[in-house]
Amino acid sequence: MKCALTGHRALGINFDRTILEKELKKLIKSGADTFYCGMAVGFDIIACQILLEMKKKYKIKIVACIPCPEQDLRFNDEEKKTYRSAVSGCDEQVMISMTYTGDCMKKRNYYMVENADFVYAYYNNNRRSGTYHTMSYAKKLGKKVYLYGGGEWNG
Repeated sequence: MKCALTGHRALGINFDRTILEKELKKLIKSGADTFYCGMAVGFDIIACQILLEMKKKYKIKIVACIPCPEQDLRFNDEEKKTYRSAVSGCDEQVMISMTYTGDCMKKRNYYMVENADFVYAYYNNNRRSGTYHTMSYAKKLGKKVYLYGGGEWNG
């Protein structure tokens, strides 16, 4: 099964890396073997790092879904280093657009949803966020959306 990962750049006080590790492991044990990751700072990179560690024990594939070559342009030095390390560890890199466009992030999110069987999301109830729009698109396509912390999102 293929899973698209989506979440916010800014992580709330409720975010706990240990919970994310347990939930990703549960997804793997339930049959998820391919993970599409948007490679943004915050949730995406943390999830990717955890999955890269889990690759040592589980047979999984990680696909870095990169909206454009300039994705890390505004990252600080530490974020760039972390990003580049994560991307290089992935099994596959998909470049959505060869240049930055106003909708390349949205196209990246839609690509992940369209290629996945379900979505796993870290969502903070912000209906103006890319995470919300990604989850909504998944529901429109009839795909399940599971939330960090448990449960299914019903829109």
